[in-house]
Parts: sequence; structure tokens; C-alpha cells
Amino acid sequence: MKWLAICVSVVVAAAIVAGFVAVGSPAKQRKVRLDQTRVQNLQLIEDQVNNYAAQNGHLPAGLGDIASNLPKDPETQNDYTYTLKVNLNYQLCATFDLASSDSKTNYPSYYPASYNESWDHSAGQACFDRTANTNLYPPMPVQ
Repeated sequence: MKWLAICVSVVVAAAIVAGFVAVGSPAKQRKVRLDQTRVQNLQLIEDQVNNYAAQNGHLPAGLGDIASNLPKDPETQNDYTYTLKVNLNYQLCATFDLASSDSKTNYPSYYPASYNESWDHSAGQACFDRTANTNLYPPMPVQ
């Protein structure tokens, strides 16, 4: 009986260790979820910038021109960084806990395949150069 209990304990312990190896520790999974939320937030902001550019013919000077309720970093509650470049070019930045390659996450794009952009990032500050796609959001007719 004693050996059976020892064997069962070893098997259970091995299963727990294998689970952590397969999916990562709870702390790492939390970081993965936070980074996924950051990318989703940046995609939402990108969507808002594209919509603004389509409606106004130019990019917003700052994120405050788009909306007052844009998402913030899920952990720090800091605003994401938006930098206006030339023409319809801009940059969005966020601080990530893990590199996208470390989290084994493929970030889905909410845009058509022809508008393929990468959200791959390193750990720490990462910036994404974007060009507003005004064709996705044609101007609404004035009524």
C-alpha cells in the first residue's frame, strides 16, 4: 500500500509539472493575457484612427481628437503612445511583458487578408508603424 501511495504521488506531481511546462506558470499566463489585451487595444485604436482619417481626410493630431474613452494599458492604466508622422502615417506604441515569440501567440487581424499587418513585438516598449487605410471606412454621406 505504501508503494502504491508513493507511485500515485509521483505520477500526480509529474502531471502537475508537465502542465506547467506545457502552458506555463500562472504568472506567465497572466502576462500573455495582458499582452493579448494590449494588442487588441492597439487594434481598436488603429480602427478609430482609420475611421477618423476616412471621415476627415487627415490623421488626428492626437488620440484625444478621436474619443475620450479609448482603452488604456490593462495593467498600468497608462495611455498608449500615438505619434503622428507625415501624410497618413503614424505610430502606435505599447509596453509588453513578453515578446510575442515567447508567448507563442498569433495575434489575429480584424482586417481583410489584403490589409495584413504584423503585431509581433519584443518585450518592453514596442512601436508599430501604420498607414491609415481610408478605403476600409468610406466617408458617410451627409444627410
